[in-house]
Amino acid sequence: MQISNFRKLERIPSKRFRNFESLVASVDVTTTTGMLWWKKTHTETRQVFRDEMAVNWKWLDNGKWTPERQVEELYSAYEMKEKLERG
Repeated sequence: MQISNFRKLERIPSKRFRNFESLVASVDVTTTTGMLWWKKTHTETRQVFRDEMAVNWKWLDNGKWTPERQVEELYSAYEMKEKLERG
């Protein structure tokens, strides 16, 4: 499973804490099945969620943790890119 294309970040302000927020974003998930000539790839768009006090991301549809640290790394790159564009 390969996660890529972090986009459509939505920030949801916390109702309890002034400086915290929850995050929702869309990512592309590519899965590969089969082998050699029968190898097939399938890409779908899924949403991920990070709670206001959490460090790790979860799938929005089932609440399970995302694999490894792929989404955390994509979010970090997304944030750096936004900061550079703002100046």
